[in-house]
Amino acid sequence: MDSTVSSTFFFKNGSTVKIGTGSVSFQDNLNIVSVLIANDDLMDAIAELLKDCDRSTQCRFLKILNASLKPARVHS
Repeated sequence: MDSTVSSTFFFKNGSTVKIGTGSVSFQDNLNIVSVLIANDDLMDAIAELLKDCDRSTQCRFLKILNASLKPARVHS
């Protein structure tokens, strides 16, 4: 069974950003914009952006990622 994972971020002004497998969607009270992109390209773009962010932003993302890391599988 194929599956996808997405995260939606809701902002105080009513707008949302949804990042999913191979897509990013932006919505406000008037518009919806969706960008479809190969998943690896999307992840590469996010990684490039994070390299140029200030230290506090990078630390914020590290905390988020560390909290959500799945334990490694042990093969016997």
